[in-house]
Amino acid sequence: GCISSDEVTVTESQPVTFNDTTKFCEGGAATLEVNIQGNYIWSTGSSASLIQVSTSGSYSVTLTDLFSCVSSATTEVVEVLNPIADFEVRPKFLTQVFISTAQNATNYFWDFGDGNTGMGDSIIHIYDWPGGNFNVKHWVTNECSTDTTLTNIQADMTTGIVANSENSFESFVYPNPNNGSFTIEFKGMYNEATTIKIFDLQGRIILEKNIGNINNQHIENIDLNDVAKGIYMLKIGSQTNGTRIIVK
Repeated sequence: GCISSDEVTVTESQPVTFNDTTKFCEGGAATLEVNIQGNYIWSTGSSASLIQVSTSGSYSVTLTDLFSCVSSATTEVVEVLNPIADFEVRPKFLTQVFISTAQNATNYFWDFGDGNTGMGDSIIHIYDWPGGNFNVKHWVTNECSTDTTLTNIQADMTTGIVANSENSFESFVYPNPNNGSFTIEFKGMYNEATTIKIFDLQGRIILEKNIGNINNQHIENIDLNDVAKGIYMLKIGSQTNGTRIIVK
């Protein structure tokens, strides 16, 4: 009738594991470590529990633990290069399209030089009238570093416009500001085929009108057909500098 009992603790061996990818910053090194006691054989030939590598590539280890269980793991080591900031500008009147050409970047930031900022690898910014020269700062980051570039750009109504001829005529717009209906008066043109174009600040043509050959003086009435309130630009013929029209 004697009763006895006993207890035993069973421990399962844990295999060695790595993340699929291990990253390190440019100029540094990745640390690969096995936190399980045993014998180690690395693909580099090392038998230590920890190694450091400074070259991108695939690295593996085989572990024989204290219970003689064998497991192995592999990780892809990737060097993260420092970002290099750079960008292109595609100007059209007061609208500027900024396109980042940065290398090795994951985040993109902009300071347009007029008190406004933005984010993104490609971004459109419209400068307030009358525009001018602006110092545009572009900085980029990744998980390792930051880089910055600064460029002076011109944003005005002459940007992106090529004059076809020299003009000496005068033009007047009244009333200005207006509600979209106004009169254009110009003089000093002599038997010239003349076109009127009105643009918004993004450079889109709102109205284009061919008024034929003009001798000396001409008056033209314009109705913009309920356009939105804002600033528009009038160009007559190949006039390099436009006239500002305010619709309110």
